[in-house]
Amino acid sequence: MGNLIDIHCHILPGVDDGANSLSESLTIARQAAEQSESLTITRQAAEQSESLTIARQAAKQGIRIIIATPHHQNGEYLNDGQHIPEMVHFLNEKLTEANIPVEILAGQEIHINSDLLDDLKAGSVIPLTQFSRYVLIELPVSHVPPFMDQIIFDLQIESYIPIITNPELNNAFFNNPDQLYRLVKRGALTQVSAMSLVGKEGGKAQRFAEQLLDANLTHFIASNAHHAKKHGIYLEKAYRLIEKKFGKPTMHEFMENSQAVISNEMIMLHSPINIKRGGLFKIFK
Repeated sequence: MGNLIDIHCHILPGVDDGANSLSESLTIARQAAEQSESLTITRQAAEQSESLTIARQAAKQGIRIIIATPHHQNGEYLNDGQHIPEMVHFLNEKLTEANIPVEILAGQEIHINSDLLDDLKAGSVIPLTQFSRYVLIELPVSHVPPFMDQIIFDLQIESYIPIITNPELNNAFFNNPDQLYRLVKRGALTQVSAMSLVGKEGGKAQRFAEQLLDANLTHFIASNAHHAKKHGIYLEKAYRLIEKKFGKPTMHEFMENSQAVISNEMIMLHSPINIKRGGLFKIFK
């Protein structure tokens, strides 16, 4: 299995809870926010090492393109979208020097907030690949904000396509899957974590993720990798699991959907199925 694309990965060194310690992350994030003319000399060796290790793992799994998606506006990290391309350029230089055949593209995982569309227009946040119509959106794990429907509508009016990350880890969606069904019916897409599919987030998340696939309520598989060991890259393993449980055509369709993000094209869509509450309890009891 080769030429895979990972649309959600925290591989950039020193910007959030991926790839480095929190103290280094915050320090470098502040430097970036202050303008950060150059990122090549000031990086610590450990920062580069973990990012390169993640990239090596990705290359071994056949991943050739990774969209770097640092957290933004999640209550801990502020990563101005205007600085991310520079950091991506820095990491791509290091990958070339290390002969690692992986290309990094710029993106963000943007925590849902009422200013999201205005920030996109201003360039302070960026869509996936920096130029596509796809926008990666993070929700709180405990609930769905009351203004979610309006944000989805406003983004679509401006020709953006929202992708909700990790719905299988959201307690509100788990307890009331109809909330997710209604958002997907209204045009939102979702992305399930490879870690959830292979059981690294626990049996509950794994079974819910599989049910979302079965109900056409998710459209992308991505690593959401943060570190080389814990929260690592399991994308190839997840695709193999999909092939085994859902068939090779489904596996290829998810791969093609990730390619569509890179190409800024529409993905193949199937009618979503509303997961009934009783069905969840039956499966998870």
